[in-house]
Amino acid sequence: MTEHRLKITGVHYAANPDQVAGQPDTEEMHVRTLEMLRWVRDEAPFVVLAPTSECHENPDAVTARVLGRRIGYVGDDWLQKARDLLAQSGEPMMMARVTEVVVERHGWLWVTVDADELKNQMPLSSMQIDWQPWLSGLPLLPKSDAEEAEQEAAFVLDHVLLKDAGKADLGQLKTYLDIWLRGSRHDLSREARQQRALYIERIMAAESKEVRRLADGLIEQRKSICGRTMLNERCSEWWPERMASEGARRLWQQWRLRHDNRLWSGLRQIDSRLRQLPGALYEDIGRLDEIFARLYYMNTPRQALRAILAQVMLRQLACQELGIEMRPMTEPDYGHDGVVSNPMDIPTTIGRVREYGKSLRDRSQRQTIDLLVHWLRDDYEQSLAQTSEPPQTTMVVNASKAAAVITLLRQLMEGKQKPKDVLMPVRAAMDAGAIRRPTWEEFGLEFGAGRVKNKSSFSDYTNPDKEPYTGADFLAMKEKFRQLMVEGQ
Repeated sequence: MTEHRLKITGVHYAANPDQVAGQPDTEEMHVRTLEMLRWVRDEAPFVVLAPTSECHENPDAVTARVLGRRIGYVGDDWLQKARDLLAQSGEPMMMARVTEVVVERHGWLWVTVDADELKNQMPLSSMQIDWQPWLSGLPLLPKSDAEEAEQEAAFVLDHVLLKDAGKADLGQLKTYLDIWLRGSRHDLSREARQQRALYIERIMAAESKEVRRLADGLIEQRKSICGRTMLNERCSEWWPERMASEGARRLWQQWRLRHDNRLWSGLRQIDSRLRQLPGALYEDIGRLDEIFARLYYMNTPRQALRAILAQVMLRQLACQELGIEMRPMTEPDYGHDGVVSNPMDIPTTIGRVREYGKSLRDRSQRQTIDLLVHWLRDDYEQSLAQTSEPPQTTMVVNASKAAAVITLLRQLMEGKQKPKDVLMPVRAAMDAGAIRRPTWEEFGLEFGAGRVKNKSSFSDYTNPDKEPYTGADFLAMKEKFRQLMVEGQ
């Protein structure tokens, strides 16, 4: 018989099952964690290990239970061995002895399984997922400078410095490892995961303690890459930075052009593709932390990962543009794309086309866009001149000014996402006497039902008894509406 040592992690989350992602630890939570660890140390006769489907993020998870309670999971680095031991035993579960308990705030324990020497390595469930549909023919998430540097460092490490870590130049090895660690900080791909394990193995095989110490950063990254702190950073900092990048802007513009600016049609197509993801991943589309964690534990190849994240990014940008929540959708949730048949919509189109023209580097292309803007403006002015009756907009005080007021409102709302920013022109028009306070229904009919999602926000920002807006921008808007109302009098 051979003793197989396994690490059990996640005790803190087993002791605090109601803690939600992003929620900071409290002293009460730490107390519960320490109590569980002491209980396992003092009371546990043995630990039962078994594959589980209760871990939503990781399809390969092996749970650890004591006296009817879950105390954690086999750590990521020991999963392969645990799965192999289970397969070799032919049993649905296996027993383990508690050999060491580390009683601290995010403590863990070591257990030992007495079993024969392992003869075969079984493929993990995540390694059997078919990623082929995501490996070609789809737009990819643009690479960042850090990712380019990561792949450069990986090439040097693989082909030069880590062929024999003991003989490598220590300064160069440390420099390239630091570059790789910075670039792989948010790299959830299978390739980065395998490289990390290989680098640790090769560095730890060196005789020099100074070289072996270089594995500490790799080991820490492997332990924390899908921890709550890193997931929060990934969602609140890394992802917004990627969405605001120049590469993301180009990706968005190209996607809009391919779909002829028909956002609902494009959103349907994205969702149709995302619903084909393994593990019903689409159902978590509104939870970026879940998406990131699950893609990591599903051992997603880098090429597929970039394609999937590009679709997630495009979906989020489309939802923002449409003013709807980033969540799973059913067929009744989708709206319909219309053509610019209403002249009041033309200024919005002009603004979008002009913004696109600014992004072009080719002078002849910019000139073509300028000509298109000129034609659109002419069409708009002719449409207004030919309109025999102004549109019936009950919120506008002076019916003869209705078209101009609504047009100005649309122009000032263009590109705004937050409810406060969207409603600032409405409040400016109210305070300037151009419109009365619109109802929730009137606003939805005129500017889109999804433009402001929260009725209470709409009520607060349009409440005449409150003053939510100050500053030069708001005063300038008010002045525009005042001038509009006195023109021609």
